[in-house]
Amino acid sequence: MSDRTLVNLLHNRASQQPDETAYTFLVDGENESANLTYRSLDAKARAIAVYLESRLSPGERVLLVYPQGLEAIAAFFGCLYAGVVAIPAPAPEAARMKRVLPRLEAIAADAGASLILTSASLLANSDGNHLMFKAKSSVSRLNGRVSLLLNYYLVGGEIAQKIPQIATIPWIATEKIPSQLAAQWQQPEINGDTLAYLQYTNYFDPMQPNGWNNWVDGGIEVIGVPGRHGTYHNEPHVPVLAEKLNACLEEVDGVLLPERR
Repeated sequence: MSDRTLVNLLHNRASQQPDETAYTFLVDGENESANLTYRSLDAKARAIAVYLESRLSPGERVLLVYPQGLEAIAAFFGCLYAGVVAIPAPAPEAARMKRVLPRLEAIAADAGASLILTSASLLANSDGNHLMFKAKSSVSRLNGRVSLLLNYYLVGGEIAQKIPQIATIPWIATEKIPSQLAAQWQQPEINGDTLAYLQYTNYFDPMQPNGWNNWVDGGIEVIGVPGRHGTYHNEPHVPVLAEKLNACLEEVDGVLLPERR
């Protein structure tokens, strides 16, 4: 591994500032409910990465389907530590099932996702999402050691029929990945130009394979800002992003909301 990357950044922080807080989850936007130190986040990421490396090749795509919380952060860094491409996606909540499931199906198909990382609560249906999963045992060889883990597959009549792509992809609860796997982690062959993750916008239309192009043809301006492993925290990319965002906000303020002037 070379260059400055998010993997290097977190791994170094875990060595130099292990007990400092890396992330805090505010359950209602104000009150703290959980924290992750650099040490604990690094350990979780390494364990997840070892599991992913046993199942996938570098560059393969992984959907991250989580409710709000810190487990999604660990999964994201686990993908980075494994050299696979993370794809954050909305979690299927009961109130939004009809809208979210087709979107998940479309993202999985478009990205060619090989695996879905999620939370144990979602697989247990404790979130009230009305999804049903069937557990299947999976034997993986993790750095020479045989390990037995459970994969989950979506089942259940009408819902599964409507999202056939997702129904064939294994779901893994990252909380169930053994923490001792972290000791087997080896740094991936990545650099500052390695693709880190894919983010699908709200304009991605699951009913239109070229939905984004349709929006562009309709008059929406597309602004490209680079973002890879080595560029999120480096010059000149942060100022470029800030400049583009400020320009967009000024345009909205001046054209669409003149009363605010």
